[in-house]
Amino acid sequence: MEICVIRRRVGIGLGGAEGYCHRLCAFISSQGVKVRLLSEYCHPELAQAVDWVPIPTSLRGSTARNLLFHHRVQQRLGMFPRAVSYALSRTYPVDAYRITDPLHAHTVATRYQGRLLGVLTRIGPRHRVLLRLERGAVEGSRALVAISRLDQRLVKKYYGVDQARIEVIYNGVDQGLFSPARAEERQVMRSRLGVGPDESLYLFAGNDFERKGLD
Repeated sequence: MEICVIRRRVGIGLGGAEGYCHRLCAFISSQGVKVRLLSEYCHPELAQAVDWVPIPTSLRGSTARNLLFHHRVQQRLGMFPRAVSYALSRTYPVDAYRITDPLHAHTVATRYQGRLLGVLTRIGPRHRVLLRLERGAVEGSRALVAISRLDQRLVKKYYGVDQARIEVIYNGVDQGLFSPARAEERQVMRSRLGVGPDESLYLFAGNDFERKGLD
């Protein structure tokens, strides 16, 4: 089996989606599957484990880079007609599209409220390109993967996709790295932070706090 994984930047420490893609490619490759990674940047360690296909996007500005990445990915995919294409970035057509980035249609609808502001936002070049690429990826893939039930519902809301067509696959957890601490370890950490034994302590991992509901 041969699989083409698509993500513009891939590597541990670059972000959640970028790190996920790194680990995904490394694992699939370790199972004896031929992995071709189509990306602008690939962590040097991962480049030794997979067949890295560089997709250069030297243009300035995120709008131009996203559009150029999409077009160049589609050109490269034609070189591997037998491979399954699995996109973690907005590009189409592909065999499967994993909705890894925030659904942009929802971001525009909730962050830019007000009729006039919403219209002006949608006709701006950056948002217009991202919305076009997102719709193309959603409608131009044979299968869709969401990382939560919320994303599954949002794709149906904004693009009219039947929920039965969207497979929900939650992010995995490395239990060797993240595991419940022993009671004594918890008390040491609570003492360091000045948190009492009866107080609730929460850890929020991630950025973009408002969109992720920290409030």
